[in-house]
Amino acid sequence: MPRRFASHIAQKRLEDHETVRQAFLTALSRPATAEETTDAIAFLKAQKKSYEQSGKKDSSFLALTDFCHALMCLNEFIYVE
Repeated sequence: MPRRFASHIAQKRLEDHETVRQAFLTALSRPATAEETTDAIAFLKAQKKSYEQSGKKDSSFLALTDFCHALMCLNEFIYVE
């Protein structure tokens, strides 16, 4: 499921901040806060770098998949208030 979510977001070919915005809107039906955006971009960059150092070809997509997985693990995603 996270890979399909990431594929949906990746096909739009957005800049990092827009990718984060779109992912939050899709998963949580709300925009990311400024702090969430900053943290998410840092996470994406760190994951991408880690995958690159491991020799993975699709490092950007793998990082986005990890981010989408993290969003889907949030209580806010799982439980309706």
